Amino acid sequence: MSKCCNACFNDNVIVRHIENRGTKTESACVFCESTNTHRIETSNLSNLFEPFMQLFQAEETGDKISKLIDVKWSVFAEKVSNRKNELLLDIANGFRSEPARNIVNEPSRFRSDLVLDQSSELWRQFSGSIESINRFFYPEELDLGSRLVPSLQLIEKEIKKESIYFRARICTSEERAFPANKMGAPPNHKSTAGRANPAGIAYLYLADKINTAVHEVRPSTLDLVSIAKFKTVSDLRVIDLRKISPFQFSKAEDFEKQVSEIPLLNSIGEHLAKPIHSSTANVKYAPTQYLSELLKFNGWDGVLYKSALNQEGYNLALFNPESAECIKVLELHSVSKVNVIYTP
Repeated sequence: MSKCCNACFNDNVIVRHIENRGTKTESACVFCESTNTHRIETSNLSNLFEPFMQLFQAEETGDKISKLIDVKWSVFAEKVSNRKNELLLDIANGFRSEPARNIVNEPSRFRSDLVLDQSSELWRQFSGSIESINRFFYPEELDLGSRLVPSLQLIEKEIKKESIYFRARICTSEERAFPANKMGAPPNHKSTAGRANPAGIAYLYLADKINTAVHEVRPSTLDLVSIAKFKTVSDLRVIDLRKISPFQFSKAEDFEKQVSEIPLLNSIGEHLAKPIHSSTANVKYAPTQYLSELLKFNGWDGVLYKSALNQEGYNLALFNPESAECIKVLELHSVSKVNVIYTP
């Protein structure tokens, strides 16, 4: 059986799986020809891919499953595009089910009874309702709580104690940065509505790096920005909405149902990362504030989401501001340039 490498795939779950279990090898990968990558026997990916076979039915005018999976979820890297069917066939040799092994090379299509793309509409309806119809009570069909929790459990991430994050504030003085005790979350009575928190309930918003933290405070040219370094004080359980992979659900007993919820989870993640004008924030933040309350009520410590203002960064909202502590205030940063992109 052949070996593939982490460079054969786009999917972050598959890439991490290979990096964690594979062996670093200098020679060229037989599938993508990359060198100095982590290699793993293709059979070690079989358990991740086999559940997907139940989503397909043979169809004479259909496409190869490798293409259908890739179009839907961008699984394979561009450099392996000409050999992705060969790679999937090799992975399928390790499938336990004979029907699953047999369908891999058959022209196929997604089963006609599957509904894979409609759950995002539920978030649109829910958001519209909570923003402009009912803020605290919803029709039963829009109550996302019981529906979301099983899926959220599968995208949970552990953040280790002493993990490092950053936070920024625009300075009011040209002489010095804010002290450490002024770089955390505001007290509840001064807390305004935010992307995750309702007014009067303070959360701690942190960023993955300094660049993201500075972007998040929306500075103007020549502003002085105070930067603080934070570390988590314990292991934390958070929900990661940055990028949902279908392979996060491979071990779920209700695999089909969970995969069908991916558009809903993606819509929530995109809403968290969407830029919101300050004039409408009190209303537009309501759906994601509901999500955060749901997560907090069910025992999670926070939520990870892509930055709305720095495409390469991400943020962490912690429901308990004491979950991380300021360990250092860095030197003042002066904003020398702000890049503005506008549309007519």
